[in-house]
Amino acid sequence: MKRKLFILLLIALFTITTQAQKCGTVQVIEHTKEIDKKSTKRLVQNELFTQRKIREKAYNGSVITIPVVVHVLYTNSANNISNTQIQSQINVLNRDFRRTNSDRSNKWSQAADARIEFCLAKTDPNGNATNGITRKQTSVNTWNSNQERMKRNGTGGVNPWNQNLYLNIWLVPNITSPEGDLLGYAYYPGANPSMDGVVIKTNAFGSTGYVQWPNNKGRTATHEIGHYLNLVHIWGDGGCGIDDFVSDTPPSDAPNQGGCPTNHSSCGSLDMVENYMDYTDDSCMNLFTQGQVNRMRVQLLTGGIRARLGASDRCNTPSTDGNNGDICNGVSNYVGGTNYPIGSLVIYNGRLRKRTTTGWQDLGACGTSGNGNSNSCSGVPQYQSGTNYPIGSTVIYNGRLRKRTTTGWQDLGACSTSGNGNNNNNGCSGVPHYQSGVVYNPGDKVTNNNMLYQMQTNGTWKNLGACSNGRTVQNKTDEIQLYPNPAKEILFVNKSTLNTLSYTLYDISGRYIKGGKIDNNSIQVKSLQKGFYILQIIDGNETFIKKFVKN
Repeated sequence: MKRKLFILLLIALFTITTQAQKCGTVQVIEHTKEIDKKSTKRLVQNELFTQRKIREKAYNGSVITIPVVVHVLYTNSANNISNTQIQSQINVLNRDFRRTNSDRSNKWSQAADARIEFCLAKTDPNGNATNGITRKQTSVNTWNSNQERMKRNGTGGVNPWNQNLYLNIWLVPNITSPEGDLLGYAYYPGANPSMDGVVIKTNAFGSTGYVQWPNNKGRTATHEIGHYLNLVHIWGDGGCGIDDFVSDTPPSDAPNQGGCPTNHSSCGSLDMVENYMDYTDDSCMNLFTQGQVNRMRVQLLTGGIRARLGASDRCNTPSTDGNNGDICNGVSNYVGGTNYPIGSLVIYNGRLRKRTTTGWQDLGACGTSGNGNSNSCSGVPQYQSGTNYPIGSTVIYNGRLRKRTTTGWQDLGACSTSGNGNNNNNGCSGVPHYQSGVVYNPGDKVTNNNMLYQMQTNGTWKNLGACSNGRTVQNKTDEIQLYPNPAKEILFVNKSTLNTLSYTLYDISGRYIKGGKIDNNSIQVKSLQKGFYILQIIDGNETFIKKFVKN
């Protein structure tokens, strides 16, 4: 009974609307619930996970560094802010989250160092060097939080970089919502994976340059990233009976709007107006509590929704070594006419080359050892420092086969000439089996029904042949029929089968939208924007790829 009541309280938390317009996080969560009926379930599940991990004290560890990419959407030279202003915000975040900010005080003994740091990303999604900043001129001066157009190239914005590896921040001149104008907003972990990230008004970002009092010390970003890491407003977005799930923050009945009312009390205790999760002026805020720190760190460590972000290496500079030596081991020679996905490595005229969005990048000579890899590791590439390997990837490192897991690299044994018993002429050894519901990125490989598949840049799976004897499967997509196509509200899936079908939906760029079981041979598409979509349907051990149009 207590667990049921607790879950009902959690659901209530995510249905309460905010009382103020400084931050729009609660508003966008409410809007997400309207278009994604499973969002509340994900939030509740994550809250139960968070509370369990906190009870287990599974939040300790070393300093975690989060790579950040800042997308500047500007209309004029004033709001096309400088790199210096952007870096000033990173500096503020590092001081605030490490509790080295000069305005910290000893008023609240529970104030704590989060041991979380931030950097502007140095490696982009294609493995190239970057300063962690993108810029795009636009005619749009005011962006609506319910429309999220700033997060899509096709609607005037900028597509996010891989949201599992980067914290995406969009800067826009103005933000509006049905409830009023906003300084910023963010999504709780798991609330809306396709729109994940932070949006901030340009003149509330950083501590120098184009900033406006009283939001001129960078605390808007500190506040919104607190939400991004699963912190609730300190007043719990409700009255005295609604909590923020943190035991060491005093209860409050409403936000403290502006100024710094240090003597204000509510709910029978002094309000913690200095907390980053209140609505006071930037100059007033100066702390997270230990309880808040624990909640944030749980998201970034093993099992947390943001664990891959917490382990991301995109703060590292990509390797510029032009002499690859044995790194070409296991890399195939270039084959003319082949559709190589972004990130592919090939050998061309004795040189290692990488497929990028603009063509082939030359990585240098292969060296003297060629690509004669031992048979047991046939088809497996050598490990490359600075490369972001997805979970399930296999590489050769110092003559041994290793597999990327959620906790690091798993040693699978030495490479040898005797083979590895898997008869994997297509490199299936160590490749994970396809799992419904997992978000796969372009370039990822999986096995399914003893066949090897690779995700293409458009979100489709390319069949690379059988794992054992090189056979290929016939294209069976004609067994699946979608109607009506174009679809307006409901897309029907027609297939004669006794199996329960499941699906994963991607937009035309290959970005994950949603997934789940197909109930009554239909999928709700009413909430989708108009355009082309890719539908991956799983029937037992078979996978089918179909395209459809949303009207």
